[in-house]
Amino acid sequence: GGAGLEVASSSGATAASSSSSAAPASSLPLVATPQQIMEHRDNVLSGDPALQLHSTQHFRRLLSIEKNPPIQAVIESGVVPR
Repeated sequence: GGAGLEVASSSGATAASSSSSAAPASSLPLVATPQQIMEHRDNVLSGDPALQLHSTQHFRRLLSIEKNPPIQAVIESGVVPR
């Protein structure tokens, strides 16, 4: 249940307290740790359409970051051919 904005992350607890920008709550600070990239890759490759959609949207947001998007890390994760 729940909104499901983040998958298995320990950093989500403090993310809501930073209201320095006018961005909507759905644009929480995106983190691209190798572990999280691999978790989202596994979700995209899973058989669960809801997980696939959530993680695909996460990758799209990550790659839309204006400054230093983690393009190479996402490619190296193996999710791009999917």
